[in-house]
Amino acid sequence: MHRPLSLALGVAVAALAIPVSAPAQELSSVYTPLDLKKCKDVAQTAAKEYGTIWRCEGYEGISVHVAEDDFRIFVSFGPEAEQP
Repeated sequence: MHRPLSLALGVAVAALAIPVSAPAQELSSVYTPLDLKKCKDVAQTAAKEYGTIWRCEGYEGISVHVAEDDFRIFVSFGPEAEQP
């Protein structure tokens, strides 16, 4: 290999090894008011002795799942909100 070619190849490899930072993305938050009176009670009758389960519509129609049992509350959201 000729010296100028090997020098150019070495510079090219070194340039590829330099990390390039991606532009920063802005973070934001949105909130959904949660009024259980406006949610649908979806718990089976037999389960209501211990607690209940509601299905609500959240921000931009995102499904919100609220479960209450023994004074503990679990809230999840998204397409798989009802999955444990």
